[in-house]
Amino acid sequence: MGEAWQKARDARVAEHNRRQTIFSSYEMQQLMINEIKQPMVESIVSILSPGTSNVDKVKALLKARRALKTFSEKFPEPQEGIHLESGLPYVWNPNSIRLIHIRDEFFKHCKLSKSRTDFMRTGINFLIVIYDYDPPYRMMIDWWAKQLEIRNWEYGIPVKVVNYIWPWWVEDIET
Repeated sequence: MGEAWQKARDARVAEHNRRQTIFSSYEMQQLMINEIKQPMVESIVSILSPGTSNVDKVKALLKARRALKTFSEKFPEPQEGIHLESGLPYVWNPNSIRLIHIRDEFFKHCKLSKSRTDFMRTGINFLIVIYDYDPPYRMMIDWWAKQLEIRNWEYGIPVKVVNYIWPWWVEDIET
């Protein structure tokens, strides 16, 4: 094996190792594929198929609920830093860390019921995990983010937040 080839291989291995996280372990990958992604996709297909009976749609919703519950119970919440048990980082991608910061800031403001915030937090955590370890999904999410920028997404369209309408959002928080 030539020296140049070995250096290139070593560089690829170093990059691969740099991107190893708690979520990229074999066990977590198998769990994600078999118990979360596959049931979720099957459920969504069933729910959106016009020929599916209402009973089968309810079964599909329950299957999706079990998949989300599995995710929330078996996957640690993504954080910045090192997972103590594994010694691996939670995430490696700088945008994943940005998403974690955005999630945390959002939940400082959002004051919905515990069941609703738990559901939203699970969905956001799922997005962060998928973004961090799954390149095709990362590319899709990046594409959407870029489209929002390119198409001049309008922020701050006037809406008056009033407590009697939206008591779940706290605009001014003490830091």
